[in-house]
Amino acid sequence: MRLILEENSFKSNERHFLQIYAITMGTKMAVAFSVIYMADFEERLLEASPIKPFVWKRFTDDILSLWQ
Repeated sequence: MRLILEENSFKSNERHFLQIYAITMGTKMAVAFSVIYMADFEERLLEASPIKPFVWKRFTDDILSLWQ
């Protein structure tokens, strides 16, 4: 995982770049990392919220929530 996050290089207009922040879109691990991140984020958010939703559904990066 560290290799994927730290060695994001790509080529654009015949120039080579090294992405030093976040993950490159299109890599096979991008979806897995985003799912892991969002699962942790939403768990912390819901635990800290004084008002809980009665429905909370998430599919990849889409969330449906219903609140009173």
